[in-house]
Amino acid sequence: MKAKQETMSVTDPVIRQVAKALSHIVINPDERLQPFSSLRRSAVDLLGRGFLAWEPFVDIAQILLSLLRLTLDGDRQVTIPTGVPLTPAQDMARAARHALEMLASVRPPVFITVMNTEIARHNSLVQSAQTLNVNLNNATIVRAKEELLRILDMLINKHPQSVADLIVEAVEIVIHSLDPGRIKTHGLVELFPPVGRFPMIAFCKNNRRIAVGSKKGGVYICELRGVKMQSYGGHAQPVSSCEFSPDGKHLATFSCKEGKLLFWQIGATLFGLGSTQPRCVKTCKAVSVSFQNWPELKDHAEYRMARQRWVSNKDVMVILANGKEERYSL
Repeated sequence: MKAKQETMSVTDPVIRQVAKALSHIVINPDERLQPFSSLRRSAVDLLGRGFLAWEPFVDIAQILLSLLRLTLDGDRQVTIPTGVPLTPAQDMARAARHALEMLASVRPPVFITVMNTEIARHNSLVQSAQTLNVNLNNATIVRAKEELLRILDMLINKHPQSVADLIVEAVEIVIHSLDPGRIKTHGLVELFPPVGRFPMIAFCKNNRRIAVGSKKGGVYICELRGVKMQSYGGHAQPVSSCEFSPDGKHLATFSCKEGKLLFWQIGATLFGLGSTQPRCVKTCKAVSVSFQNWPELKDHAEYRMARQRWVSNKDVMVILANGKEERYSL
């Protein structure tokens, strides 16, 4: 036991020092080294492979932004034909992209939360920059939009429940990475199909709003002309599904665990100049879903327990994963 404690006391400082060294090489490369040196490439590779060990000792946001920057800088290089060796910049970009994938795969919540925080910080700076006449279009978080969508797509395929647990933050990343004008005309799922797997996300072309139900029970609604989603209380348990009525005047949110469906009135806009706040206008009790009552649902992922389909502007059908349907009316 004493030997084990001594090993831990020696190992922890070593890990800390190695993590600091790798972080310094990647974030603040020595000016005496080439930007795409083999030393820096090795540090990038080690950060990705051993992230769980380094995580407590590094600035995760700076690591992610640096890896994104290296990926983007390498992608700017002229494409080399197949069979020809990669340039140092392209090789670095490939290593940085692989490190990002490994980091995101082992810690999906960290990647989603940190990127969402950086996007919020950037949006705040943009508002200040407008008064100072400063251009922030070259910021890494702006240039990396395609890369963010690529990694989010990977996470949805590999770790869908982890994404569902942070679905509000994930949707904010998607909105940041897509053109708001195209979202208005084409819809969220058409532009980024992976989000179609989550029934707690809804988009309405009529009112140009996005609704998202969170794991904590909150209902978040985003007007595309705004910057951030607005939170509205509603459920005490995770929201299983959201769906707008065909005319866009109402939103239905359903929670399987809570056994409750809420109808929300969505304020209409007048030529896009104003709108009223969404408000809950009706609460309907439903049978709560538990694996004890519905054993056939045990093998279904939590985020796929229920979906909705409006049959008219006043009636909505909730369809559970076991095929059972329940109808609710305003």
